[in-house]
Amino acid sequence: MNFVKIDNISDVMEDKNGRNYKSFSLSSGSTRNVKDENTGKVYPLKSVGKSTTVNSWEKTYLDDSKHWMYDLKVGDLLDGTIYTASVAPYIIEDEDGNTREVSTYTGFVLGFETDAGFEPRVRRMILDAGRELAEESANSSSMQVAKEHQSLNEEIEIEETIEEEFGN
Repeated sequence: MNFVKIDNISDVMEDKNGRNYKSFSLSSGSTRNVKDENTGKVYPLKSVGKSTTVNSWEKTYLDDSKHWMYDLKVGDLLDGTIYTASVAPYIIEDEDGNTREVSTYTGFVLGFETDAGFEPRVRRMILDAGRELAEESANSSSMQVAKEHQSLNEEIEIEETIEEEFGN
């Protein structure tokens, strides 16, 4: 099982209301271990990781308490998922001023897809980003989590499938 890692933390910044916050750059693992059932040997498989950025306030707007991430350090591991969801289309602009329409949003969600309460956390992540969940993503069957964050049981199923396909 892979976790999300803190790769970089900004200096303290101030938002438009004068509250201090930091911006955390996060990434998912880019390897996954698969076991050869015949030999018992474990092989690390390379995959494309995901990344996102999360802001953490020194004093939250809800109750002035410190956000749980605010004092974390570069290299700390988080129990969560960098999740990409389908959302209502919106326009983004790159550094050169070029615009394009996109219909996905990627962000950090505490926990894993198999955890109780995961779907409401995904919805909250999307709403907190000012986006709307796309109609086709409204039901759980269409929500897809990155392969590197599948549960251990799903990894076992993958190992069994590999064994069946290659006759090992």
